[in-house]
Amino acid sequence: MQAIEKEYEEENARKERQIIQLEKEKLEHDLQYKSQEMANLMINFARKNEMFTEIKSDILKVVSLLKGEGTKDSRKMLLVVNSKIDSNIQSDDVLKRIEEQFDLVHNNFMKRLQEKYPDLSYNERMMCAYLKMNLSTKEIAPLLNISVRGVETIRYRIRKKFDLEREDSLTEFLNNF
Repeated sequence: MQAIEKEYEEENARKERQIIQLEKEKLEHDLQYKSQEMANLMINFARKNEMFTEIKSDILKVVSLLKGEGTKDSRKMLLVVNSKIDSNIQSDDVLKRIEEQFDLVHNNFMKRLQEKYPDLSYNERMMCAYLKMNLSTKEIAPLLNISVRGVETIRYRIRKKFDLEREDSLTEFLNNF
């Protein structure tokens, strides 16, 4: 009787370990999915910034045409620019989704950052997220639609707000935050 009972307990323990392993695999899969979704959102955001850069270039062309006699051509270009803007404007919902996905993957990092450092601007918070993802300055610049020098300036301002010394690593600070 004890042998049967012991075998039953061993079988239950084995099944329990299988259930735990399956739950762990599901959580890892969910985390990987959320990370991929967040990366896709960030790529879409960067594409949007590229589109706005293209639109700005088109507007400059229109301005130069307005100086001449090409008013009909300039009207056409303005309509093209307007339709590009209309088709590519996205509300702040995308930005909120990026922050929400990042918080899901990184244990409410953005919320904790906002609570502890409420004076951080949106770009500074996004910079912190990109640094936590171990992106380089050159990778971050197009995501924020600024120059490499602009990224360095934001990093400097963040370091000041965090009261970090020159020898302290901002990336290490954020990874331990």
